[in-house]
Amino acid sequence: MLSVTSDHGMNTMGQHGGTEPEERNVPLYVFGETPIPSSMLGNSQVLSQLNFAPLMCHYLGIEPSEAMLKWD
Repeated sequence: MLSVTSDHGMNTMGQHGGTEPEERNVPLYVFGETPIPSSMLGNSQVLSQLNFAPLMCHYLGIEPSEAMLKWD
């Protein structure tokens, strides 16, 4: 499995890491036999940033922290 993402985007003013959609919405590409579980996506193709860490734990086969969101 291979995943590629970015930590933040950039707005038209050259700012990054803020709260604007251009700064917060970043691509996530996942290649391999195990897709993103549909329970993490809900009814959209958008993965919440809060689900990213538990998703990486899932792919790495390690137990997520108690502080992370739970998913089926």
